Amino acid sequence: MKAQLIFVSFFIAFWLSAQQGVTLPTSSITPQFIANLSPGNEESSSLLCLNDTLYSINDSGNSPMLKALNPANGQTIAEWFVANAQNVDWEAIGASPTVLFIADFGNNMGNRQYFDIYQIQRDALLLTDTLFPIKSTFFYPDQPAGSLPVNAHNYDAEAFVYKNDSIHIFTKNWQNLWTKHYVLPSVWQDTIAAQLVDSFEVDGLITDAAFDQSSNQLYLLGYKQLSNGLYNCFMWKFWNDPVGFFQGNRMRIELGSALTLGQTEGLCLTAPNSGFMSSEQISTVITIPAKLHSWSVEDIMAVNVKEDVTGIYFFENTLHLPESYNEVLVLVDVNRKVVLRTEKGKSSYNLDRLPPGTYFLYAHDWYYKWLKNN
Repeated sequence: MKAQLIFVSFFIAFWLSAQQGVTLPTSSITPQFIANLSPGNEESSSLLCLNDTLYSINDSGNSPMLKALNPANGQTIAEWFVANAQNVDWEAIGASPTVLFIADFGNNMGNRQYFDIYQIQRDALLLTDTLFPIKSTFFYPDQPAGSLPVNAHNYDAEAFVYKNDSIHIFTKNWQNLWTKHYVLPSVWQDTIAAQLVDSFEVDGLITDAAFDQSSNQLYLLGYKQLSNGLYNCFMWKFWNDPVGFFQGNRMRIELGSALTLGQTEGLCLTAPNSGFMSSEQISTVITIPAKLHSWSVEDIMAVNVKEDVTGIYFFENTLHLPESYNEVLVLVDVNRKVVLRTEKGKSSYNLDRLPPGTYFLYAHDWYYKWLKNN
């Protein structure tokens, strides 16, 4: 029997309200290579860091196994068989203080209507090499009935985080390159509907997520195919939102080419501004092995965000410039059509008239990527 989730009304108001917050300029980092993952982890699809150990899973077509990896060399140090479970398409792992969650919600093919979350007591990892989970099933209430086009729909998912006794899912939207934010309770019975509460244009495909409870910071990992056919990897960082995730400050962080990093699929935190990422093996014309990298955004966050925000920034669909800023800037859309040219001495420009989409603000030696969501 399908049961509908009922969430407090502020979630609905939160979703329907206009998106607030500040989008900071796009930045970039170079993740540090640690090692190729050991054999058996070629399709590592998620990463979790607990007590100085990395945990990973492989996705569809693999056995229902949980693996522990050494963060120093990417080698498998322990394995657990998950009994009474099927790996239809395992794509993400996460944890509460007492429970480990495995999300079987991959849907590249578009042929799934129901999805599963496996719950495992964390204490069991110390007692046995066979785990007995509780399986809970959910669906997306807005998903159309029937099969969807392969790799061309918005009901795939590879990322979630645990926060405030809830599971927060971030979808992999093949069709429009946004991500939708759905919420589930951490425990439920029967088959329930996930609650859609928000969405954000990430301009790419989201493959994992990590959340730092102490600083209320969310990271989303992904990749995007470029016009030349190659793939580039990226992260989004969201912070300073007291209620959800997307209404505070946000920044896109470019990571580099998939030819170097592999197909980035796993992300975890060791501190608020640093962690690890893993990649799945790419086997096409050339083979790029599954890899483990460390990363840090400490240098980026060392910049005084308040100075950035009071300088050049977008807020509530308005471009703000310092009073004394004299350089002429150009805002263009994805087709490189000029939609705004700034004037010397003018400090704010209302952009409500522009349709939602991706825009680029250009100066002579930098550019600023802005995603207009409403």
